[in-house]
Amino acid sequence: MDKKIIVTVAVAITVIGLLVVVILGSINKKNSQLPDAKTPILYYGISCPHCKDLEEKISASSIEQSLSIIRKEVYADKTNAQELEAVGKSCDLSSDELFVPFLYHKEKCYIGTDVIFDYLSEQSVKEATVSAQN
Repeated sequence: MDKKIIVTVAVAITVIGLLVVVILGSINKKNSQLPDAKTPILYYGISCPHCKDLEEKISASSIEQSLSIIRKEVYADKTNAQELEAVGKSCDLSSDELFVPFLYHKEKCYIGTDVIFDYLSEQSVKEATVSAQN
């Protein structure tokens, strides 16, 4: 009777250990597919009129004087499109909810010209303030 209990407990511990390894592996794999979110990443489409509007607003502003922005085109670049989908999933967005322009920064997602421009403007002011203090 004691041997059955010991074997049962050993099997249960082994199964639980394997489940933990699989779950942790899945979490790490998901996170490793995401780009570094320290610098804002702007996903855009080459023929997207809203993306063009956003670019014009950014160009007319002083945002990029204090804030770097990484740009990734998603219509023609399959790798960037796949990355956008992974980023969207990290923000609990389905592929049906992903539109460009799309901004990813500090592990948060922003969609739409005005939302992105306002956010980048705020971040630019923060960066300029930090730079001025140093």
